Amino acid sequence: MEQIAFYCLTCHNQTRLVSMQNRFEQLGLSCQFWINQSDKDEEFLQWEEKWRSIAKYELSRCMYGHFKMIQDFVHQSELPYGIFCEDDIFIHKDFVYLLPQILSDFESLDLDVLLLGYLTGFEITYHHQPLKKEATENFPYRYHYYHDNLWGTQMYMLSRKQAIHLLEEFSIDKYLEKIQENPQRTPWSADWILTKNGNRALIAPLLVVENDDKPYEHYNHPGQFSLHHETFNHRYDKDTFI
Repeated sequence: MEQIAFYCLTCHNQTRLVSMQNRFEQLGLSCQFWINQSDKDEEFLQWEEKWRSIAKYELSRCMYGHFKMIQDFVHQSELPYGIFCEDDIFIHKDFVYLLPQILSDFESLDLDVLLLGYLTGFEITYHHQPLKKEATENFPYRYHYYHDNLWGTQMYMLSRKQAIHLLEEFSIDKYLEKIQENPQRTPWSADWILTKNGNRALIAPLLVVENDDKPYEHYNHPGQFSLHHETFNHRYDKDTFI
């Protein structure tokens, strides 16, 4: 797609990196991979120390990686749209075929952010999230507004305008100042910042499913494990996703 730049966040996992490279190659898409080495990144480590002393909680390494990809999109690309994903996903086999209509709908709905993947153990309908655009015979996908209680940064699309806004309003230094002013402010987290600002929508059914390769111990809460596990079990189909 000539109007869209693709980015994938990966972290010290060669198996996942190679798998994602293969998926994008199968789809015929060029993707830039950003390897999250925050444990060795001097900038991150300096901010992490300040964050612990002032905000009293850990600086999100995942958010830092997403922010770096968005910075690359804004500063290294002139394309109007960016799609950002993580390295533990399966992608719909018709993804490229569907992209032109998705881009057209993104523009007609005047969206800032569109979730192409997210966490849900059931099919999203207008009973769950407000409908923005109904499916058609030629394009059997709907668009819904989504509330703050829907999670996932598996894959999302940003306009350039929104990407610039995120970098300007939610940079580490500016947000740390806001945390000092109001310690109850929303955490500096990809799920709370990147997907919860601007005119937002999700596509249903989803086009990206997170894999189920993480052990129970990976999750901080049984509910997190259940949500990830149920999403994979109910949404993944080997004949639909690659």
